[in-house]
Amino acid sequence: MKYLIVSDSHGLDYELDDLLSEYKHFDGYIHCGDSELPKQYLSNFTAVIGNNDYNYLPEQIVVNVGNQKALVVHSHRQGIFDTKLKLAALAQEQGASFVFYGHTHVFNDEIVNGVRIMNPGSLWRSRDDSSRSYAIFEIDEDDNCTFTRYRL
Repeated sequence: MKYLIVSDSHGLDYELDDLLSEYKHFDGYIHCGDSELPKQYLSNFTAVIGNNDYNYLPEQIVVNVGNQKALVVHSHRQGIFDTKLKLAALAQEQGASFVFYGHTHVFNDEIVNGVRIMNPGSLWRSRDDSSRSYAIFEIDEDDNCTFTRYRL
């Protein structure tokens, strides 16, 4: 199964449209917050609210990815710049093996306390002097998975 993971698009609706067109046969589309777009622009995405978003989105959501669960959260309320331990604990509370998060505008893929924590970077602007990016998460029936960064 393949999932498009994006975050921090900050109003760039054409970027989302282009990605949906390019990856139209994927199993899911996840936006980790700060879309700054009205609801109709996110109709194809499972999306959470970021610190710059409208209030119609949930703060967090758990989604099925293959046979596993993933927590989707923007992370602006979890103190992500200080520690990822809070995200790992929150995922464990929800029975999730993975976390997809945003807010930092920096690509990340690491394991914290047995939870794989992944950030696709930002579609709008990177904060680590690298390219803007998104990611593709793939998981097979044996729960083998990859998280690959794609630069814009």
